[in-house]
Amino acid sequence: MPTRVTAILVAQRGSHWLDETLAALAAQTRRPDRIIAVDNGGGDALAARLTAATVDGVVSTGSKMSFGRAVALGVAAAVGAPPAAGAQGPAGSPAENDWIWLLSEDSAPEPEALANIIAAVQRSPSVAIAGPKLVDWEHPERIIELGQSLTRTGSRWKLRRQELDQEQYDHLQDTLGVGPVGMLVRQDVWMRLGGFDPALAVYDDGLDLSVRARLAGFRVIVAPHSRIRFAQIGVAGPQIDRRRSVLRTAHRQARTSALHRRLAYAPAALVPFYWIALPFIGVLRMVWALLREQPGNMLGELSAALRVFFRPGAVARARHRIKQDRAVGWDAVRPLRVDPKSVRTARMIDREALRAAQGRTRPELHFVSTGGLGVLLGALVA
Repeated sequence: MPTRVTAILVAQRGSHWLDETLAALAAQTRRPDRIIAVDNGGGDALAARLTAATVDGVVSTGSKMSFGRAVALGVAAAVGAPPAAGAQGPAGSPAENDWIWLLSEDSAPEPEALANIIAAVQRSPSVAIAGPKLVDWEHPERIIELGQSLTRTGSRWKLRRQELDQEQYDHLQDTLGVGPVGMLVRQDVWMRLGGFDPALAVYDDGLDLSVRARLAGFRVIVAPHSRIRFAQIGVAGPQIDRRRSVLRTAHRQARTSALHRRLAYAPAALVPFYWIALPFIGVLRMVWALLREQPGNMLGELSAALRVFFRPGAVARARHRIKQDRAVGWDAVRPLRVDPKSVRTARMIDREALRAAQGRTRPELHFVSTGGLGVLLGALVA
């Protein structure tokens, strides 16, 4: 049976990026069978603009919501629509060859992006989710992301980020997770898993869905030959901006998502203790941010801990979703985590690159990294 793809395009700003994304969709060598555009609180002007475009349907959210919730509305509209020509079965009962392609207004796929990612998933029936190679919008020779993973402590880790694309990773396939932009997901798996976790509004939505798909017994892969230019303006995922206010907000959002996931993934016996400790963890992380000379992160640390502490229902629902769909144990996920040595090496390279970009040849002296905290604690003990 032929593979049928419904593209879900979420727009909320109606910026110039949208025009290029629509043009890129029209230029695909293998076009989507349907395109559902979602006006995510952009107003009447954006809705009219999307209606005038070459799309098969427009859904308006009424007010701005998370990318995951906007996608869910688009998928609901697609499932309720009549099946495409040649489709088998009634509307609302997707077959294994029905796929959903998730895009935002600032993600322009290259002409063969859809054809290449479809070719990747067709090689194995166990694949339920695939992610593209995301490259910088202005500098497409640079890789933004090619898959995601988790560290041993449960932190999100982007793979192959900010490197020149010399096809050095085009042999890669299996990964723990992928981001939401450009994700190709089997429609029946999306419906079975319930889509993205509503508690993960900005960070980790795609990674969490991938982890749940892995636990349900499916494969998650990357398709390096499927390239998508991504501007990262905040429609899907965080907004990349060097302004301090944006950085502080991003830190709080990332920390909230990390704490939520850790409670959702933790063994049941440890969850009550971890949850009770959240306020104390927030205070300790505030002190740690101060010692590391990062005062802008202090309030975000406490705010993130309290947000998760006062939303136990969201954690309970996340754990229930994992439990009801899990077919394999966490041992199936563990080999796909990034090892600590790779994390240390990547962070060291990032620090060196930052110093080089700022014109500094020697590292700055910091209270923690240069041993000041250790000396102080030793003196207090003595």
